[in-house]
Amino acid sequence: QFGEEVARWRVVGDSLWITLGDGVWQVYGMRLAGDKLTISGGDLEQPVTLRRVGPPAPRPDSLAIPEAPPATARAW
Repeated sequence: QFGEEVARWRVVGDSLWITLGDGVWQVYGMRLAGDKLTISGGDLEQPVTLRRVGPPAPRPDSLAIPEAPPATARAW
């Protein structure tokens, strides 16, 4: 979640696709190692590493799920 916006994400190969519900997907290259996720490319000037800090939260049934990107799509 980013502020009041609920994010949706998809993993397609070695790419991470993220949308904030407007249906526009941002695409990033990704690398997962233990509890750390590093994303790069897209609109980022340099790679960003995120660390897992807790268990996942359940998604409310009332949230609309955007269509997934095509299976052939990937970050370059």
